[in-house]
Amino acid sequence: MKTLEKQTAEYIQNEKSKNRNNYHEIGLTTDQIRFDNQKAFIDWFISKDHSFFITFVFNRKFDNPNVEQVVKYGKDKLDKFHRYIHKKIFGKYWYRADKINPQEHIEIVLLPQNILTNLHFHGIAVVKDSKMFPNKEKMFLENSNHIWKLNKELSGQTVWSYEKMTEYLRNKNIKPTKQQQMEIKKLIKRDVIVPNGSVVVENARSIYDTSFYSARQQNYFQHYENYYVNGSK
Repeated sequence: MKTLEKQTAEYIQNEKSKNRNNYHEIGLTTDQIRFDNQKAFIDWFISKDHSFFITFVFNRKFDNPNVEQVVKYGKDKLDKFHRYIHKKIFGKYWYRADKINPQEHIEIVLLPQNILTNLHFHGIAVVKDSKMFPNKEKMFLENSNHIWKLNKELSGQTVWSYEKMTEYLRNKNIKPTKQQQMEIKKLIKRDVIVPNGSVVVENARSIYDTSFYSARQQNYFQHYENYYVNGSK
């Protein structure tokens, strides 16, 4: 039986042979550095006892994108998802160590893909049921997608909701123009993560498949510098 080190080395070598020409376009220093970085990420993933393979998709195009702008946008959205899924599973005091043991928290490790063309993240989620939270995995599966696609009006954040405002105008026989309707909508604060996006949560694949697939672009500088980690400490 092949050792883990040998399996990883063979995979890296195959990728190197298949994609050598493409990798020279990214502006990295040497093949060895590129593939050492990729191997480090694969080894790191393999060390995690993960529950799910997870993909976060944004479905958003950026005007004149740059890596820093796109990555910041992506990580901000992932941070918000992380907070909201914890609140859903553990309650509003999930972040307080005196209420919830931090070891109960969900650990998410993600690697970016196609940053400048079609941003998405592949990675793993470590979600383990416990005596205190026996339905943690089930709740994570059931709630991830609708939390990621969140787009709702924030009650109490404006004087009136959009519906109440339009009802008032209608009762006054005032019919706002399209432009005025747009201005009214701007007054309404919304809680949004990625309404046009999607998240796919799958039961854990082979640890090798998950690791190799997630890390396949981690020999690009712009990718391996921008991995995402959030979760248990």
